[in-house]
Amino acid sequence: MDESWVQKYPDLERTHFWWRIRREIVRDQIRAQFGDAPVSVLDIGCGSGATIEYLSEWYRVAGIEPNDDLVEGSAIAERIVRVRVQDADLGGDTFAVILMLDVLEHLRDPEQVLRLVREWIDDDGILIATVPAHQWLWTRHDEINDHVRRYDRRVLRAQLSSGGWNATSIRYLFGALVAPRLVQMMAERLRGEREPGVSVAPPTWLNELAGRTLRFETKWGPFRSLFGTSVLAIAQPAKVDRRPPDQSHRPNR
Repeated sequence: MDESWVQKYPDLERTHFWWRIRREIVRDQIRAQFGDAPVSVLDIGCGSGATIEYLSEWYRVAGIEPNDDLVEGSAIAERIVRVRVQDADLGGDTFAVILMLDVLEHLRDPEQVLRLVREWIDDDGILIATVPAHQWLWTRHDEINDHVRRYDRRVLRAQLSSGGWNATSIRYLFGALVAPRLVQMMAERLRGEREPGVSVAPPTWLNELAGRTLRFETKWGPFRSLFGTSVLAIAQPAKVDRRPPDQSHRPNR
């Protein structure tokens, strides 16, 4: 991740409308599955821990984050394991909910990581994953964040399946942001930018207006699942048949 982005990330995580609404969506999904039970949650790729802070009002939350610079100085640093997910040792712990919020798009082999993460989920647990949508929406924002790809619903479903998960729900988020994204793409091409810019939080009034717009879209918008700049997936661990193979039809020797 670009150093200039790392410096701004903790503040953006806590104040920018996009992160705020994403946290609310995650909370709604957990509540839909588990009600108000104080279940255990693991936030993989948790950044500076804003989602952990938010969800800790209701749940027992821990995190994994490989970027030490993002965790340094966080008030909840002791609850974050600073390691790549591929190298994490959780001591046999499992969780009711695993979050991979805008993580898969950074990975060269996401199926391998999904198979690993599957070992950390309770039998009745869920994975909540978000990824950026549509390769044709690629901008320099993706470059500064070291994205490998953007997704559509079909690709995400196939990737989850290969990683040992059954997607129970996949839909697009943030349709209201598609038009601004297209404007950003055209502006970049017209200016011939070679270096990606760093995101900043919009003015307070616009930040609040955008947040309310996305909140309305997420809960009530009639076309909320048809298109968007992100994809949200809810998945459960695929059942593994551990029974020995049927030998009843083997020939006698």
